[in-house]
Amino acid sequence: MTASRPSLPVVVGVDGSSSAVHAVRWAAEEASRLGAPLRVVHGYLLPRTELPYTLPSHGDVRDAVRQQAEHWLRSALTSATDVAPLVRTQVDLRTAPPISVLLELSEQARMVVVGARGLGGFAGLAVGSVAMALIAHGRCAVTVVRGPRPGARPPDYGPVVVGLNGAARADAAVALAFEEASARHAELIAVYLWPEMLNDSAFEAARAVLDWHAIEGAAVVHLRQRLASWQRKYPDVRVRQVTVRDRPVQALLTQAERAQLVVVARTPQAGGSGLLLRSTSQALVHYAPCPVVAVAGDH
Repeated sequence: MTASRPSLPVVVGVDGSSSAVHAVRWAAEEASRLGAPLRVVHGYLLPRTELPYTLPSHGDVRDAVRQQAEHWLRSALTSATDVAPLVRTQVDLRTAPPISVLLELSEQARMVVVGARGLGGFAGLAVGSVAMALIAHGRCAVTVVRGPRPGARPPDYGPVVVGLNGAARADAAVALAFEEASARHAELIAVYLWPEMLNDSAFEAARAVLDWHAIEGAAVVHLRQRLASWQRKYPDVRVRQVTVRDRPVQALLTQAERAQLVVVARTPQAGGSGLLLRSTSQALVHYAPCPVVAVAGDH
């Protein structure tokens, strides 16, 4: 990748839904904070139907669909400039599936942003389709913009939360979390994620003989060491360390209750060895009350 990070755009996918409006505004503010350009994108395909009656001509359908897409992009551009008028913003309309478009653009993006709930169908940006595909295969950080309730605006105050364990893959997530906390003038809560097996019922007998005091002490030391170099780089960021023994998803959701952002590492392909498995990522983007950023280990 030859482009410098500040020149790489924040890319946001839109589909006309209220969720996409929140995503656009969030992405515009993010681009402003990071000094990055913004790229507002919509991808669509013409619907294919087999009906026992005559539809308007193919050209009429094509024109109507394109006009709707152009309207969505104009509205999104207005929303973006309302909150970040100084950000260099461009719109991009593609006749291709949204997933394909956003995955392609993720190769040369600083971050890809989508809403938590789209319109559904061929143009939808639903959590179960586009966002999950991006989290599994995207080549940059992926943000799913959520609020405390369906349709609610995402919070713009509170700490930034980052989850990490012993995997080196989490370093990219830690780096982004410090950058975000510094840009937002927010506290950073670093959550040590205990191995899932320690909470599994099959491990119950072994838990009884473990020296939990020693294990928790080692976790505190490990967390402090992992964060030390980043605290020196970002001395303005106040860091609070959390080593509560809990399942990874629940530990992060608990800290997310008052947060404005949650940052987690993820594997770019299913089955890899990373901080979060697919089930954990899905739980966070479905239930977190704030935006969730999933960062690839090679980000």
